[in-house]
Amino acid sequence: MTNMHLNSFLQDLSWRYAVKLFDSTKKLESNELDFVLESFRLAPTSFGLQPYKLIIVKDQDKKQELFEKGGKQPQFKDCSHLLVFCAITNIDASYVDRYINHIVSIRNVDPSSLEGFKKSIIGFVENSSPERILAWTKNQAYLALGVVLSACAVAKIDACPMEGFNIDQFSKILNLDRNLLPVVLCAIGFRDENDEFAKMKKVRLNVEDLVRVV
Repeated sequence: MTNMHLNSFLQDLSWRYAVKLFDSTKKLESNELDFVLESFRLAPTSFGLQPYKLIIVKDQDKKQELFEKGGKQPQFKDCSHLLVFCAITNIDASYVDRYINHIVSIRNVDPSSLEGFKKSIIGFVENSSPERILAWTKNQAYLALGVVLSACAVAKIDACPMEGFNIDQFSKILNLDRNLLPVVLCAIGFRDENDEFAKMKKVRLNVEDLVRVV
């Protein structure tokens, strides 16, 4: 990769910030949303298992309802789309079986060649407590969020990751399956020119304060 490409990506990351005010009149084009969703699909996960789902909220009435129940943060109602990253809570042997069958279908390989891999995943799942599995699936959702945030920066799509919402209320509003647990949100769209945070310098520690080489 050339220095130009490297610098371009760093500039994109420097450009992004957690948007506080979105321009409610600006919406993502279909190709822009497709780009975000494909970046989500390609995000890395442990075992490649993708133990999560993404709920996309674009209905304005639904966004308004989430706004009312989400501390009335303007991002909920003014963003173009609200992404709800949900952890799958019922990861079990049957889920692993479906994943292995999908690999066989995509790669056209003999199922027997994946037996060791399958046993490794099932062993992890069956020997882990429900609490450990849930913590693990939540972490995978955050990995996907990180990729989505970076992809949005590259595409000059504004984003704001959000926590601190009432899980039960949001699950009810979105009519989520009981096996889906909302973990983190990400409002995407385009910044309002009056958002004062867009003009502020990014505050980060220096590399030497964050990194230690051994």
